[in-house]
Amino acid sequence: MKFRMFARSILSVPILAASVLVTMPICAQTPVATSVKNIVLVHGAWADGSSWSKLIPLLEAKGFHVVAVQHPLTSIAEDVAAANRIIDAQDGPVLLVGHSYGGAIITEAGNNPKVAGLVYVAAFARMKEKLWLAWQSYTGRLLPSPRSSRSMAASCC
Repeated sequence: MKFRMFARSILSVPILAASVLVTMPICAQTPVATSVKNIVLVHGAWADGSSWSKLIPLLEAKGFHVVAVQHPLTSIAEDVAAANRIIDAQDGPVLLVGHSYGGAIITEAGNNPKVAGLVYVAAFARMKEKLWLAWQSYTGRLLPSPRSSRSMAASCC
């Protein structure tokens, strides 16, 4: 089981690189996307900023300014605050990329006026005080009801 999770995380880096590198030229045809040169990467709960180390040079080679957030994993509010500090330090519009629990962080941090877009890479989205994903595909269990969403957030991330 641990190997399978490790293999998923290793495989997600090339998939993200391919998706960002392929979609950026497409997005560049719109006026908003042409001005986005900053990409902020947000890691999941069982990783740190170094989990993006293979992707960062690929994006920098394409001319992007890339920063990986090192959030404290203490609470969603503090993690979002850490992401917002990085976003605010950028010199223009930002594309936020989140993996796993990082998706919940970018959903909240996406309210920052500097954020031009969000990219979810096998990520959770925070919606009406609950985290959700194809939870069933990770654990084989059905998604909990909205009433139990707080306990799900505490146990899964």
